Amino acid sequence: MDLVKAAFDYSVRVAELVKHLRSDEKGFPLSDDLLECGVNAGMFLRDPPSPDKDKALACLNKADYLLDMAATAGYLTERQTARIRENGQELIKMINESGGIQV
Repeated sequence: MDLVKAAFDYSVRVAELVKHLRSDEKGFPLSDDLLECGVNAGMFLRDPPSPDKDKALACLNKADYLLDMAATAGYLTERQTARIRENGQELIKMINESGGIQV
């Protein structure tokens, strides 16, 4: 899969998850931060002419941390976070293997 497309799909999944968190009565207090990380990860890879993979990696790592917190604190279940966390790890691997990012 194309790296930029995979990053966009990841951003959309994070946005959908945040929408779910906001509709829940418990409301995850860091949902705004999670949304920002998810969106920025995609934007940093899509931004021509020079995508910033270091910033994208930082966003992906922060999003993973926030997802882990949400599951550990009981705002989400491990099952709810598993696939999106896997997607984030796959993106990290793709970025690391890509060397120079082609858009």
